Amino acid sequence: MLRMTVFSVSLRKPARIEHLSPCPKCSPAGRVREKVFTECGGFTLLELLAVIAILVVLAGTATIMLRDTDRRVEDEIARVELLRLAAALRQFHDDTGYWPKESVFRPATNCAALAGCAASGGDCGGGIAPGALPPSGADWFNDDANLTLLFTPPALCAEHPLAPLQTRDATARRGWNGPYLPLANQRWVDTENPAVKNVPAYGAGPAFEPDNSGAWQWRSLLPSAPGYNRDKHEFSRHARPFLFVYTPPASDGLGIPPRVIYAGMDGRFGGASRTSSTCPPEESDPDGEDDVVICL
Repeated sequence: MLRMTVFSVSLRKPARIEHLSPCPKCSPAGRVREKVFTECGGFTLLELLAVIAILVVLAGTATIMLRDTDRRVEDEIARVELLRLAAALRQFHDDTGYWPKESVFRPATNCAALAGCAASGGDCGGGIAPGALPPSGADWFNDDANLTLLFTPPALCAEHPLAPLQTRDATARRGWNGPYLPLANQRWVDTENPAVKNVPAYGAGPAFEPDNSGAWQWRSLLPSAPGYNRDKHEFSRHARPFLFVYTPPASDGLGIPPRVIYAGMDGRFGGASRTSSTCPPEESDPDGEDDVVICL
C-alpha cells in the first residue's frame, strides 16, 4: 500500500517592518510609527501661509527679472539692426552717389518744369515724381522715419537728367540696386505729424504702445491693400522706428549731417540727436540720454 506524503506550504505574508521614531509628546511609550504628516511633523496653517507668501514674492521677482532681461536682449538686437540700416544707407550712397533726401532723391514740384534743366547745367533739384507720392506729398517723403528708397526703387521724373539712377546701369555700375533692406522687414507707421501716415519704416527694440495722439501706430499691411484686416494687421505694441536724419547743406553751408537713430530702451527720441549740426551730437535732452546715433 502506497503512502502519500502531503507537504503543506504556508503562504503567509512577510512581516511588516515599520520604522519607529521617538516622539515623547505623542506616545507615552515614546515611540510611534513615522509618517509624513503627524501631530509631530506637520505645518500649521500660519506656517503654510508664510511659505506661500514667500513663493509669491519670489515668483514676482523672477518675472520682473525675466522681463528686464527680455528688454535688454531686444535692446541689443536693435543696436545690431541699426548697424545694418547704416550699412544699407551707405550702400545706397555708393550705388547712386547721393543719400536719400538729397539732389534727385527729393520730391519734384513739377516734372514738366525739369525739361530744360539739363541744358542749363544747374542743379535741377528734386526728381521724385509728385504722382508717386501720397496726398501728404513732401511731408510724407521727408519724414525721418521714411525708408521707402531702401525698399522700393524711386519713381523719378523722366525729364530729370539724373532719372537713369532709378535703375542699375551695369556698365556704368551706377544706379539703384536694391532692395537694401529685406522686404519682410518693411512695416508702415503713423508718425508724430498727424498728417503723415503709412510711412514705410523699420524698427527694432523694446515694444511700446502708440502715443495718445496716435503717433507710432504700426501695421503690417496698408489699409488700402486687398485682404487688410484691422484686427490682424494692426500692432497693439511695436518698437519705435529707426530714423534717418539728413538735411543737405544750404547756401550758407549749414545742414544736418546724415545719421541713423535708435530711440533706446525708453522709446523717446532726444532733440539734439535729430537737429544738431554736429555728429555725434551733444545731447542735453533727458529723452535722448539713451539714444544710439550712428554718423554716416
